[in-house]
Amino acid sequence: MANEDGLTTLIAHNGALFSGKRLLVVGDIPNERVLAPASQAASCTAIADNYLVARRLAAALGQELGPQPRQRVSHGSVTLHFADLTEALTEVPAGSIDTVLLFLPKHKRLAQEALPTIAALLDPSASPMVYAAGENSAGGRSAGSLLKALGEPFKADLRRKCTLFAVKATGRPAATGGYAPVEIPAHGLTLAQAPGIFSEGRLDEGTALLISLLPQQVTGRALDLGCGSGALGLCLARLGAKSVTFSDVSARALALAARNARDNGIGAQCEFIASDGLSALGTYDTIAVNPPFHEGTRHEESPAQRMIEEAPAHLSPDGSLYLVGNSFLNYERALRAAFPVVDVLEKGKSYHVFRARKR
Repeated sequence: MANEDGLTTLIAHNGALFSGKRLLVVGDIPNERVLAPASQAASCTAIADNYLVARRLAAALGQELGPQPRQRVSHGSVTLHFADLTEALTEVPAGSIDTVLLFLPKHKRLAQEALPTIAALLDPSASPMVYAAGENSAGGRSAGSLLKALGEPFKADLRRKCTLFAVKATGRPAATGGYAPVEIPAHGLTLAQAPGIFSEGRLDEGTALLISLLPQQVTGRALDLGCGSGALGLCLARLGAKSVTFSDVSARALALAARNARDNGIGAQCEFIASDGLSALGTYDTIAVNPPFHEGTRHEESPAQRMIEEAPAHLSPDGSLYLVGNSFLNYERALRAAFPVVDVLEKGKSYHVFRARKR
């Protein structure tokens, strides 16, 4: 888990930097408390990619978010976007901001990709400033290097193992190149990729293995849980699923999955839902998942364990859960505790693949 208290303390101590400013807040926003400076800003636009964080931010504004993958709510001078950063930035008028607060994302390339667009939005007549905040253990000490494309960065503050860098924005960084589409070796699919999405730039081995072990015919409703770029869900659609739900906590992942569905001619039978796990979802005949097991730089199995425990309630009586995991993860024990029938489809050196059923 992020050092939320450290980042909150760091930003609160420097709240005067944002007083009276036209503020844009982006990146891995850790919690609603770090937006306290918004009350001192002339205006504040915040863009959150994580659905759980976005819901907390909306609640702090007295608003509520639904499960849609792209939403905007406002209260007073504060506007919150739950959206892919690239898409949301297109809604910010050029010259409408003079100060940016960037919370370092886990994937540095995501920030590098966004900086050219952010720089183009700044009001050059207002001596615009860009600040970057992060945990020292997650790149905070070197955040200044990210800002060099904008000017001459300096360290503005350091406290509670978190660092705040600043730069007077005078430069315009060059746009970064994207990834070439990835061809899936089955079902005639091609996937666009994006920075910040799992297995960026390639189809990861675990997902490819799971795809190869899916049944040749799928019927009814299917779910790609933690969809990322949408590889599993698109394959389920090609295998005959009547409808496919793509679910992820990331707005960026949902936007990418929707793009890939459209590009592969599968959009008509798909829906895209923002959700953390299964709790807000319905019942399906097939669920396919490659569970995440990292929280930042830490190994974290509890979200996958919780998903396995909840899965039986979200499967039809004859439904199946298909799950792939690294061989060192103890998913088999959790699956056998939750399901009466567990088939081991692959037990290799690197990955294990399971099919779990209620009967």
